Parts: sequence; C-alpha cells; structure tokens
Amino acid sequence: MVETIYTCDATTTVWQGVTKSWLQNDEYPKAEAIVVNDGDILPDGDIAQSLTGGKCIRLMCGHNPDGTRGGYSFYAPLYSSTPWNLIGNEKVTIPVYLNKATAAIAFSVITTPWAVTELLVYPAGNIPSKTWVNITLDLREMASLTNIAGFQIKADGIGGPASAETYYVLTDEWTIEPATGVPTLRATIDPLRASAQINTALLLTCAPTGGNLPFNIEWFVNGESVKIDSGIQSTLNFNCDAIGTYEIHTIVSDTPIPAQEYTGQIVESEHAIVMVNPAPPPIIPCRPLHVSGNKILTDQNIDIHLHGVNVHGFEDNANGHWIDVNGNYYYGQNMTWQSILDAQLIEQHLDGVRSWGANHIRMHQSLGLLLDRTTGTIEHMKTVCNKAKERGLYVIIDGYSVAWFGQSGYQQDEFPYPPYTTRSDIIPDEQAFIDFWRMMGREFKDFNNVIFELWNEVGHHNSDDVAIREHWFDVCNSCIQAIRNEGCSNLVVLGWAWGTYANLTAPATVSSGRKFDWVFDPLALGKVNDPLGNIVVTQHLYRSDGHLGIKLYDGGGHAYTKEDIDAVLRYTRNYEVAEQYPLLIGETGASITASDLENELIGVANELWLFTHNVEAVKIHYTGFWFWWEGPFAEVAVGIPNYAPTSGGAVLLTDMIRLQSEEILPTPISPIIPVLVAVGILVLVAT
Repeated sequence: MVETIYTCDATTTVWQGVTKSWLQNDEYPKAEAIVVNDGDILPDGDIAQSLTGGKCIRLMCGHNPDGTRGGYSFYAPLYSSTPWNLIGNEKVTIPVYLNKATAAIAFSVITTPWAVTELLVYPAGNIPSKTWVNITLDLREMASLTNIAGFQIKADGIGGPASAETYYVLTDEWTIEPATGVPTLRATIDPLRASAQINTALLLTCAPTGGNLPFNIEWFVNGESVKIDSGIQSTLNFNCDAIGTYEIHTIVSDTPIPAQEYTGQIVESEHAIVMVNPAPPPIIPCRPLHVSGNKILTDQNIDIHLHGVNVHGFEDNANGHWIDVNGNYYYGQNMTWQSILDAQLIEQHLDGVRSWGANHIRMHQSLGLLLDRTTGTIEHMKTVCNKAKERGLYVIIDGYSVAWFGQSGYQQDEFPYPPYTTRSDIIPDEQAFIDFWRMMGREFKDFNNVIFELWNEVGHHNSDDVAIREHWFDVCNSCIQAIRNEGCSNLVVLGWAWGTYANLTAPATVSSGRKFDWVFDPLALGKVNDPLGNIVVTQHLYRSDGHLGIKLYDGGGHAYTKEDIDAVLRYTRNYEVAEQYPLLIGETGASITASDLENELIGVANELWLFTHNVEAVKIHYTGFWFWWEGPFAEVAVGIPNYAPTSGGAVLLTDMIRLQSEEILPTPISPIIPVLVAVGILVLVAT
C-alpha cells in the first residue's frame, strides 16, 4: 500500500529551520523553506496552487545579512525527528514544481552518522517548468535502508543573486511504496573506506538486507577468499600487518523458496578500500626557515621538502572548519576556543594531517576577519599555529578574500583592493593591503613555523595584462619591505594567475601569462627586492582544469601519462623555475567527480612523482587540495574514523607515504623534450 511519509502539516519531519524562515548552517543561509497556501502570490507573481491538501512548501535561496538572497544555489534538507527505517519499501515519490528550468536539481538521502548521498541528478532543463512533476527515488539503489535521517533537494546553478530573488521550487506530499515479493537482496560493508596504522586490527561488518534468510556470506581480500559465514550478518577482523591498499568485498547469497518458485539471489557488495599506513613519522621540530638558491633550509641548513594539505575554513568564519577523529565535521559552530573539547577537535584534525605524513598545512584567510579584533580570528590562528608547531607542521597563511562568507561582497577576490573588491570599507586601497601585511609580520614574526602567501590565485582573470601584473609586483615589493621592517624573516610566497597551462596538440596557442614567464621578467618578479631573499614561487596545478596538459587521446582528454605531464612541466617552465627558486604547487589534487576518474588518479599520481623524480634533479614542493569532505577535490571521507581518504585523497596519502620511506633524491626518467616546430605542433623527442 502506498503511504504518505510527509505532508506540509507533518510533525514528525521538518525542513531545517522552517520556523525561522530560512535554513541555517553556521552563520550563512543555505535555503528558505516556507509554507504557502493555495492562492498566495509567489515571488515571480504567479499564484500558488498545491498538488494536494491546499498548501505546499516553497524552497528558495536564503538571505544574506544585507537582505539579498544567497546567490547561485541552495540545498534544503528535510529531517525526520526519528530516523526512518525503510526496509521493505521500494520507492519514494517526491512531487516538485519549478518556476524556471534553469538550474540543475539533485535529490539526496541523508543518513546517520551524517552523510549525504546523491540518488538522482537532473541537469538544467531536464525537469519542465510551471508544472508538477513526480520524482521517484529508487530505494533499491541505496546502500542501506536503516537510519535514514532525511532527504535533501538541491538547486545548483540558479544564475546568481538576481535570479535567486525569483527562482523557487515547490514540493508537496511525499509518498512511499512497499516492495512486492521477496525484497531485493543487498550486501554492504561497513566501513567502505578506512585508514588504519600498521599492526592494528580493523573490524568490518557485512549486514545484508532484503532477500530470504539465512544468508551465505563469503569475504574476499584482494580477490582471495578468506572467510565464509552463514546467518544474518558477518564480521571480518582484518589484521593490518602490512603497509598497502586492500580491496575487501563480500559475495552474498540468500535461501531459495521452492514453494514460491523463488530461486534465490546472489549479489556482490561494493568493494571496501582499506589503507594500512605506517605509523606517523617522528615529530621533527619546526626550525626557522630561509631560502638558499632553490632550496628551503632550516637554520641548521637541513633541506626541507614541503608536502602537505590545504586546511580551509578561516575564509568562512572566525573558527575554521574541522573534522574529528570519528569522521564528524564542524563548521566552527558553537566553538569558544576555551573548552577542552574545542582544543581536542583542532588537535585531532592536525593529528589526522600528520598521520598522512604531511609536514605543512595551507590555510585561506579573510582579511576582514583578521583585521576585526572582535572576531578573535588572529588569536585563533595563533592557537592553530602553536598546535601545528607542536606536531612539526609548518603553516602557510594565504590571503583569499577581503570579506568573509555570508557577508555582502564575499568572493574569491582576484586582487585584495578596489576596484577588484567591493569591500573598500575593509581594504580601501593598496596601502591598506600593505599595512595588513605589516600587521601580520608584527603579529607572527616569532612563529618560526609560519609562512606568508600574499594572495591566492592573484590576477586569475588578467594573467596576460602586463600593466596590471607589473603593478601587482610593485605592491608585493612594498608588502615585503613592510614585513621585513617589523623584524619578520618568515618566508613569503608569491604567485601569478591560476596555474600554467599547455596544449600538447597546439602549444603555440598558450599565452605567456599561462607560462612561468613572469618569474623571469624584470618588470614582474624582478621588481621584488627581498633583503633576505626568502621568496618562494607558487602556482596551482589541477589536471581537471588542463594544467597538466591538454592532449587528444582518441578524440579528446587531459594528459595523464608520466611522459606527457613531464613534457608540460618542462614546456611551461616549471623545472626552470625550480632550478632558481623554491617552487611550491600550492594547490593540486584529483577530482573524484572526473568523468575519466581512472586517468585522473593516474595523472595526479604521476604529477606528484615527477615533483621529486625528474631528470632536472629539482624538487618541487606541493600542497594537496583539500583536507576536507566536500566538493570534487575532497580528500577525506566523511563519517569514517581515522581520516580515511577518498580515492583522490588516497593518491596524495600514497605519495606522502612514499616520501616517508625514501630519501627524496631525484631518479631520472628518460627525458622527453618538447620541441616547437614551425606549424605550432609539440613534438616529443625521447633522448
């Protein structure tokens, strides 16, 4: 029988924050959820007409503090006061009404412990507008039907703040339909991703659902059968006695029912990935750093190779974003920075970073938060830097935005001063930006584990504008003089644009602004005169953005072979830069949503390997993006203890384990030399 699981009057479920008129997670709005009655006037002037019951829910972007709506997307979670158990059911039907078909719409399930899994995604235009449409979620596609905390509707790509003022989604009564006959047999393993230290044990559980009891459950590790059980579930105590990556899965069969002509089902579970890592390396105390030629050295002349992760959050709020050892994440909400629990949360996150073998973190900052003493941000950053130092972690503090998330004018600012930022009340001109770094030099000059990066991805829309570039490096030079005048000797990182780029099919089309020419330009980096010479050069490399090379592989694609990436790094002058300066790739990582995921993972692994094993015998420093659970570049799997990596994070973790286990001495590969010929084609010549 079809049953109703949600109506607009339901008391067992609630749109998060519906009584507050907008959904709130941390200090900024995600969505507005309001009950509208038939006949009410909607934001675009239409009249509300529900599907059933005379009322429905209207979902829109939430409000910024200045009263405008939030922007380009929203997600609206519907929670149950007690978790749903949907075993024995087959599908959920969700009616939706879009006033415009301009946004992509996604439907997800929320489970406890907190995890959001997309079940259906409709690209823009795939759901017609101005009509009620029933969306069916097939519960058979869900890994588990217990502990369902709710569902989520997300609208992505609304078109910006102006469109957000009139874009809305209506939803009405939700129904659920039971399965018929013997339910579909499903086999799941918990956890699906895990990270463990060597010489420990990990307990995995397979608890099948559906089918007909009892079950036959066979466990496999890297394809070899290791255990067979019979019953309602089974556990495997996996001994982590060798470093490596293991695939673990089960094959489950249920019991036939001859009287019903039911012959039984056999299913294979999704493969769990278990990474067994070495114990964290001994803590090497942070020492004052300086630059000598192309090397970063300590005051004891020990050569340091920086390899680490981006830890974000302080561009969003004064408390940062954190993940605890159990896999729960926090957007800085309810932190006082005085409680033992707050200290433990930060320490666990940093311990997780160190357990991957990292020796530094990079942290985006909002200038407005650091300048406003009432937010406590600068003291919070000092706390983080001290805790990082206790763990042998260097901290790169980089400017990212002038305002902070949820404020009017928040964005990834191309430059930190007008006319590129709208918040002239925070940074009115270049001198204010210079004074900001003067203040940072004064505040952090006694932190020998702190590195300054003046601005993130500066000039990314103006990479070929010579006048703008020259002016930026004048500003950089003034910032460095201001920092040094405060008695601060910390390293300073300088960059230009997003990252280098090359088309292996037509490299002549690549502009100078997308190569490292600015490093060798006397009117760009040549304008910077650091009396201490403590300058590090930076850029970002994302394969998914073409930074590792565009090449036609059977009709199209991005470079992923070691030889092709090596050619691109050489052609775009990365190796040449690294011969003269310390070169830091401040952001890089694998997109776990890439359409060619296998090549994406291979390509990024090859990139990281080339950073320390290239024929030029130079070392390139890197920072993986990012040690967080959200987005295409998420490195950490949410809801799983011990900072288990995603598939993209596993590439980074594997490389940092490699760096722990070997001296970082370049091992030459056969050099692949790019040659530009008259027709503008890149010819690869092996020598």
